[in-house]
Amino acid sequence: MLSGLALKTGMSKNFLAFTICLFLSFPLAVLFRFIKKTKLRHVYSLVVGFLFSLIVLEWQTVIFFMIILLVYILLENKRVRTNSLIIPLMLVACVSITHIFRIIVYGEEYRTDSTAPIMLLVFRLLDLLRFYRKLDQNEEKSRDQKEDKNKEQPTKKHKPSLFEYLSFVFYFPSFLAGPIFYWEEFQDFIQLEGIWSEKDGEISQLPKTRGLLVSGRKFLGGVLFTLLNMLVGKKFNTDLLFEGDLPTNFVKKVSLYHIVGFIIRCKYYGAFLLTESVNDLSLFNYNGIDPKTEKHRWNRFRNVEIWKIETSQTLWQVAKSWNIRVNTALNTNVYTEFKKKYGTFISMFATFLASAMWHGFHFGYYACLLTTAILIQASKIVRNNIRPFFINKDGSSKRIKIAYDIAGFLWVACFQLDYITIPFIVKTFERTWAFWRSVHFIHIWISLLILVINFFYIKLRRKSKKVD
Repeated sequence: MLSGLALKTGMSKNFLAFTICLFLSFPLAVLFRFIKKTKLRHVYSLVVGFLFSLIVLEWQTVIFFMIILLVYILLENKRVRTNSLIIPLMLVACVSITHIFRIIVYGEEYRTDSTAPIMLLVFRLLDLLRFYRKLDQNEEKSRDQKEDKNKEQPTKKHKPSLFEYLSFVFYFPSFLAGPIFYWEEFQDFIQLEGIWSEKDGEISQLPKTRGLLVSGRKFLGGVLFTLLNMLVGKKFNTDLLFEGDLPTNFVKKVSLYHIVGFIIRCKYYGAFLLTESVNDLSLFNYNGIDPKTEKHRWNRFRNVEIWKIETSQTLWQVAKSWNIRVNTALNTNVYTEFKKKYGTFISMFATFLASAMWHGFHFGYYACLLTTAILIQASKIVRNNIRPFFINKDGSSKRIKIAYDIAGFLWVACFQLDYITIPFIVKTFERTWAFWRSVHFIHIWISLLILVINFFYIKLRRKSKKVD
């Protein structure tokens, strides 16, 4: 049936299966609101997610299941989970092998396979490992202090059983496309913590619409961005940059790059909004009441700040506003660990390198993300040294600061954002080189010049201090 429908729509069978499951997850997510018993919620999450896996991943579901089962066995072994490297290295090996398999078998063909679920799973299981270790430490402290177990504070947080673990892994609104979520968050969601009131017997904290309007707005936004990418992307795509006649005028060329870059980003904006919308419907995205505004928050899985990205004055702000849940996970697992021993730049460089490896082994990923680290460092130097001239002593902005803001926006929009977006999409060394060469590598040369000047400036300052 899917094969015949795929021929009629012009989609691949695999992508059609993914699309059907994505849109089926919306009405199915609503049913979560009516299931109150914890065990039934676990069963529902597991059964639907596993069926989606069979439909989209087909035989790769077996491999995926074997990986998650092996990780669970290792997590349950205290000696193994105490070792700081065994489980993390195994997860890195799994995602690396999956990427290599994808390149060998499918090449550049777009295909929804087990790669994305395994990529998303890595950070979730690393967090679960930390949770296990935290519970182990609490148990050891209790023994050391010889506390009476009867006097211990009861806690709802517990290690997952195999059944609960599988429910956590296969949670269907996020299984195929994200966003990342963690065991403690999932446990609260399954137990309706902060949502369901046993006393009142109803979902009492939520407004009457229960997030339906919020979800609807995100759904419409996601569909619009996706359609924009599909329709306008037929004309303004990366092929135009390499096979079409590029304008010789530099301003027109940069403008074309910005249009193509924005249309590319629309694809991801659409995906981020749709996945957030479906989690609004299941109530997983509900994040309580803001104590300042006293409004209901639907932002637990906020994954993108579109306006901040497109109007940002610094690339660092762009990086923080893009794929927020993954960035937070990278910050926890890489940046924070490296910063304990190394400086900020090395920590940031290691974080972007880890992000590139997490995405795969195409040259474009490394060109995009490692260049981003260099551009951000250069931007920070400029910001720290020039921005103070536009700020009054009391912290308020001078009138002329608007010129600084406009210059920052133009620099990010015209000479940074699109020069890292497009290599990520084209992937190959040849196309990345050709694209950067068309603008004379201006973003790299200027950033390297700033770093070199800053290096010698710091050296001169140190020498002058020694002389004094």
